[in-house]
Amino acid sequence: MSDAKEQSHDQNAETEVTDIEDGVNERALLRKLDWRLLPAVGVLYLLSFLDRSNVGNARIEGMVSDLHMTGNQYLTGLTVYFIGYVLFEIPCNVILKKTSPRLWLPTLTIAWGVVATLLGGIGKMAGVIWSNGWRWIFILEGIATVIVATIAYWFIENYPDTAKFLTKPEREFIQTRLAADCDAMIKEEFTWSAVLEAVRDPNCWLYSLGFHTMSLPLYTLSLFLPTIISNLGYTAAKAQLLTIPPYALAGDWIHHFACKH
Repeated sequence: MSDAKEQSHDQNAETEVTDIEDGVNERALLRKLDWRLLPAVGVLYLLSFLDRSNVGNARIEGMVSDLHMTGNQYLTGLTVYFIGYVLFEIPCNVILKKTSPRLWLPTLTIAWGVVATLLGGIGKMAGVIWSNGWRWIFILEGIATVIVATIAYWFIENYPDTAKFLTKPEREFIQTRLAADCDAMIKEEFTWSAVLEAVRDPNCWLYSLGFHTMSLPLYTLSLFLPTIISNLGYTAAKAQLLTIPPYALAGDWIHHFACKH
């Protein structure tokens, strides 16, 4: 019995040593980072995702009939967006390396919010106040994105070594951990040889395939779920509301999983 207690005491002592290193409590630091970084980045991503998927909600509010679009034209419009999305991935990341996250991420989100707002003016508007409901989906969500992204300039942090909300030991601790985990802390110039090396790496292609297979059902669900529910006989308003439960359940599960692990 005493051996079991002694072993338990040793394990607790080892855990405390692991959690507190160089005067830094790792668990407390991770919690501090989560509360400081995740809300701002999470809200930006949420608004960005809503702006890129609200076309599915606009469709059942009369967008297709107002713009005299056929089914194939609607699908083509969705495809064109993703072509541009893929083509500008690399240039955007290069610019991010040349500038800073605090400058580039909110700027990108503001630009996309402006585009999303202007989507409400596609075609001929009968007047802002009397416009159809689908236009307001774009306008209101786009304006909300611009407002939140503007505020984000004061909340997005650049890098651990410049984060003012961290103490000096905490900054050094994070930099050491990042350097040990990967080469993200190493600043290197862009070279085409590195691009070719990545293209030849089978792991990159496997990762791309995995990301594609994950994104395909996600965007299919977000873009076509309102239409599927509407075709079951529900009104547009009820169909919009019935698209919420899957995302609410997924968010609750992710929160539960993150807290446990």
